[in-house]
Amino acid sequence: MAVLLISGCQNRNPENNQSKEDRVRCQNNIRSLSIAVKRYQDDHGNWPKSLEEALRDMGHGEEVFESLRCPGYKSKEANIKPVTPSEIYAYIDWSRWFATSNTPGEYPLVYDRQLNNHEGLGINVGLINGTRFWDSNAKWLEEFSKKHSEYGVLMPR
Repeated sequence: MAVLLISGCQNRNPENNQSKEDRVRCQNNIRSLSIAVKRYQDDHGNWPKSLEEALRDMGHGEEVFESLRCPGYKSKEANIKPVTPSEIYAYIDWSRWFATSNTPGEYPLVYDRQLNNHEGLGINVGLINGTRFWDSNAKWLEEFSKKHSEYGVLMPR
């Protein structure tokens, strides 16, 4: 924990304020959220309606919500009120289209809701199969959305 606090205080390259460490931390948040969703799915046999529902089912509350904030998240309200995971990350509830066991593993599950979380350079994406990756300029998600327009995947803004 001390290492994270120290690295968060270091001066960063002014040309790229969003460090690789922050992107990795965001990917780890997406991993944690994906695990919560998959655990909910295993326990209940269906997809949760929201990220918060999955986390609450694991016994987590507001303190965990705040710890899962993307380090690059920026909002005027962020300093005024607690932020929920759904305000920062998009979650796709695939239950409208698939039974839980039939959802293709290479489909997105959780991803950054805003491009500006990472200086507009891209987003982190978590797939159903547990894979997490950096999506430069959200191109992969854009291609997925075009190829599978029937799902109405929301693009980060």
